[in-house]
This record gives sequence, C-alpha cells and structure tokens, in this order.
Amino acid sequence: MNEWITWIDVNNELPDCDIDVLIRTDCASYPVWIGSHDSVDWQGTDGVMLLANVTHWADMPAGPKA
Repeated sequence: MNEWITWIDVNNELPDCDIDVLIRTDCASYPVWIGSHDSVDWQGTDGVMLLANVTHWADMPAGPKA
C-alpha cells in the first residue's frame, strides 16, 4: 500500500483546530512531530506549546488496514 503525504505551507493554510496532524519544523534534531493548532499556537500531543518554528503541516496518514 502506498500513501502520499502532502505538506501544506502554514503561510497558505492552517489545519482545523485541535485535530492531530503531522507538523514539520525548522528544528534539525526533531523536524517532524505529531501535534495540533489551537487557532493561536502549535502544540504537541502532550498539550505543550511547540517552541520550534512550524513551517508545514500534513493530514495524518490513514495507515494500513487491519
């Protein structure tokens, strides 16, 4: 099964509030996170605000079917 991830520039569009998405940051050590946007800030799944600059986001992939 192949699944494409489409990265969206945060300057063009933001995800719906409080849904988990993939987040791409400019942090070299940990560039990809799972998190959400609350209409003001980006946060990780633990609810803590991300300090790294978020550049892109993508919908979560569906993953394999069981």
